[in-house]
Amino acid sequence: MYAENFITPCDACYIFSLPACPPSDENIVLKATLGNAQSRVWYVEDKFGKVTSGTGTTTVGGDLAIPVSEFPAGYFTEHSGQFTIYVKATATSAAVLDLTFGGTACECVRVNFIDSGVEDWNIQ
Repeated sequence: MYAENFITPCDACYIFSLPACPPSDENIVLKATLGNAQSRVWYVEDKFGKVTSGTGTTTVGGDLAIPVSEFPAGYFTEHSGQFTIYVKATATSAAVLDLTFGGTACECVRVNFIDSGVEDWNIQ
């Protein structure tokens, strides 16, 4: 994890930094205990409020993968601003699911993409 990863008391979101420019064959993985082998709907909102969504099935450990191929090439750069990721049980669910990182539950993740030289796109 990077030093910036934390939850602030005034924000219900986990703050996280990931390496910029993930390849299109990679996944951004939420290691957030979202239930074993459960269908989930993920949402990624950019700094302009544009929301991209998709569905996925969690692993036995509760991880959920968001395929980078679902986004335009060059979408996640150090100049893209902050993204907000949240998850729901279904597309028609009103409630956002809790994402648990290090024993702390939050309703979303705010991600900044940085020029780090590291190739690890796991949010944990």
